[in-house]
Amino acid sequence: ELNVENLGPLAGKKILDVGCGSGRFCIAFAKEGAGKVVGIDFAKGMIEIADKLAEQAGVADRCEFVVGAFPDDIDRSDAPFDACTGNGFFDYVEHPMPIIVAMRELTKGKLIMSFPKAVEWRVPVRRFRFWLKGTPLFLYGEQQVRDILDKAGVTDYEFIHLDRDYLVVANV
Repeated sequence: ELNVENLGPLAGKKILDVGCGSGRFCIAFAKEGAGKVVGIDFAKGMIEIADKLAEQAGVADRCEFVVGAFPDDIDRSDAPFDACTGNGFFDYVEHPMPIIVAMRELTKGKLIMSFPKAVEWRVPVRRFRFWLKGTPLFLYGEQQVRDILDKAGVTDYEFIHLDRDYLVVANV
């Protein structure tokens, strides 16, 4: 809801969703009138789910899902995007600064990114669950996120404290 609210009105906009997973944000953007939404995720299974869900929602004609790594596998001829989002993505990114730089360079509008909090009551359980799966997990402090944004050249932003995450809404 915060993504749609902060990007609205969406009519005709071109949006990139980095780490789109099952495409839920992409589908929401398309349902709100986005002209083209590109979602990228390295997990082929998630992209297959996204394709099916977009078809079921009646927005497959405006959603394009790409299996691959960002930014290497994005067709740069689609740029600039009116907005770029990365929600639930930086949990898995060891070096977020170059990713944010690429997001900024491909966008002429807004960036929306979430960063999981390092200090939050669920963190020990989450760390243990990820450890059991052998999956790296990256968590962030507020100042750490602000420093990353500064180094990535993102200076005009709103910092929103959510329950589990920080949400950054930036103008680029």
